[in-house]
Amino acid sequence: MARVEPIQADAHAALAAFCSAFPGNTLDRDIWLRRFHFWWEDNPACPDSWTRGWLLREAGRIVGLLADIPTRWRILGQDQPVSTLSTWRVLPEFQGESLKLLTAAVAAGRNRVIFNTTPTADVAAILRGFRFRNLREGGLAEHVLLADPAFLAWKLRADRGLPTLLGRPIARVVHLAQRVCLGWRGWGLGELRVAVLDRAGPELDRLWRETSDRVGFASVRRREDLDWLVFRNPIHRLLLLGCRDQAGGLVGHGLFQRQPVARPPEGEHLVCLDLWSRDDAPRAALLRAAVDLATRSGIGLVRVPHLHGDLARAATRAGLLVRPARPATIYCRLPRAIDPATVSGGHLGGPLGDVIL
Repeated sequence: MARVEPIQADAHAALAAFCSAFPGNTLDRDIWLRRFHFWWEDNPACPDSWTRGWLLREAGRIVGLLADIPTRWRILGQDQPVSTLSTWRVLPEFQGESLKLLTAAVAAGRNRVIFNTTPTADVAAILRGFRFRNLREGGLAEHVLLADPAFLAWKLRADRGLPTLLGRPIARVVHLAQRVCLGWRGWGLGELRVAVLDRAGPELDRLWRETSDRVGFASVRRREDLDWLVFRNPIHRLLLLGCRDQAGGLVGHGLFQRQPVARPPEGEHLVCLDLWSRDDAPRAALLRAAVDLATRSGIGLVRVPHLHGDLARAATRAGLLVRPARPATIYCRLPRAIDPATVSGGHLGGPLGDVIL
């Protein structure tokens, strides 16, 4: 019978070997080592006392893993550590003992918020049995905008069978019409300027101090947190955009990820992961700038999935087209001291889960 034990720093090499050899894995051993270092050693929210997760051992070898990655959240006016569970992997012959890992993680984190944002249907059912709840049962909406007309021309050919000579002019007309719409809807945003930030500066701390009291449940967006997430990330290609007013002061920032897509081959989408500002205008300006950046870079679509009304208003003002809601799996276990109504009214546009980590 396999036994459960906490992950120690000296186990990283063995864990990397286990993960790189796990069935279906696509990352090599070196990437896993860098990922573990990013999760815990580089992480400004990770104290020395943090339990990094749990592993299953049988006869001295690792047969299962569940990582616990800390992040900081502002909850009812106080910064608190929050767990994000990731990489729940157990060898097939030991699947019957996999619940030992989740039981250990829940017991260790019983007094803090615990997230799991990428569960399968089977895992979601297990989480519900451990008092996790999906924070957005109704799903999320997604605004999209065509950034590269070549993407639409390809889609018209692939999905509709239109010849290239017909698809290209149609795509250009649609793209031009959207640009006109963007110009009309963007009236009043001209005084705001957006640029890619190549570092996380102290002005991010000032903006956080001025805005952090506007919500009761939000991930902390201080300088060191964004520096860690964006500029030390070993896997994901993240872009941090900053929005400035006429005086040059930072009034908002946005986090975006360049995501490869299977169709078309070698294609990309630019996905908005987070927008943060005092009001709607900087958020709309950030989205418009993201569309311009995607167009210059040959990225097919800009996508803005959202759970919060602030982001929906900004996306509409920026001129993005809305798509129907799709399922959202943001499973969260709350300490009994936190009222679920506080969470349901919170701002959940932020970096969550091992999709980003």
